[in-house]
Amino acid sequence: MEERHLICIGCPVGCALTVKTEQGAVISVEGNTCKRGREYGEKEVTAPARTVTTTVTVTGGTPVTGQCLSVYR
Repeated sequence: MEERHLICIGCPVGCALTVKTEQGAVISVEGNTCKRGREYGEKEVTAPARTVTTTVTVTGGTPVTGQCLSVYR
């Protein structure tokens, strides 16, 4: 049995989760105080998803505002 220790990002509480797995299957999620914590723990261990963003300073660039963003959607 394998254990993973995570900090939940499903809600603002930030519970310390312990997810136990065996042969890639989730056996239990402990430490969550809400349903979202259990769901987050299961997903993070079995199929992690990452959103990578960055901020780059551009000399002489024009800031993008909410109105401009609609052009890119």
